[in-house]
Amino acid sequence: MSIAQWERLEARVQQLETWAGPGQIQALIEGQRVLRAEMVKVQATLDRHGRILTRLKADMSGAKSDIGALKTDMSAVKTDISALKTDMSAVKTDISALKTDMAWVKETLTELLRRIPQLPPSPN
Repeated sequence: MSIAQWERLEARVQQLETWAGPGQIQALIEGQRVLRAEMVKVQATLDRHGRILTRLKADMSGAKSDIGALKTDMSAVKTDISALKTDMSAVKTDISALKTDMAWVKETLTELLRRIPQLPPSPN
């Protein structure tokens, strides 16, 4: 910037006039009060939300822990069910063998009963 430009700018600044009509300063002050009050409300809301988020984080941490325990329990349940299926397979095999044995017993009993002579009826 040249010296001439600087001097012209200085002259203009010295004669700079501001215009504020009646009540404008008071309206500006009141507007600032309202803005400050609103900012206090916003800050209070932000603080409240921060506390809520902190509680939510704690709750989620507990939920994650509970879910981990449930996963472990379910793994144990799956193992137990697998063992139970194996045991039930053995029981089915045993029942099948028992049915075969009972069929043999039934045949043998039928044959024995056929061979035993009929007893005469009792006199009573």
